[in-house]
Amino acid sequence: MEHFFFEAIPVWVSGDKIDLFNTKLVFETHIEIKENYKIFLSAFDYYRLTINGSFVGFGPARSAKGYARVDIYDLYKFHNTGIDEICIEVAGYG
Repeated sequence: MEHFFFEAIPVWVSGDKIDLFNTKLVFETHIEIKENYKIFLSAFDYYRLTINGSFVGFGPARSAKGYARVDIYDLYKFHNTGIDEICIEVAGYG
């Protein structure tokens, strides 16, 4: 099944740090992952997804110039009992 979206919400630094080269950001949250929870990720440069410290995937998926693909990960496969840690590391090279 293909998934399309027409609008996304970019998440990045703002203010005077927006134009910095070689930037790495870490986004982390703690939730209890339920069945059918999925995460949809796309990035301009590179990202790495880990759940509970285990490597899940990286991206972005390659596509033609001017286009972006969305990677979809089933989070429930990586669920532990209780609260799970989801970490997305993103590198921006300018």
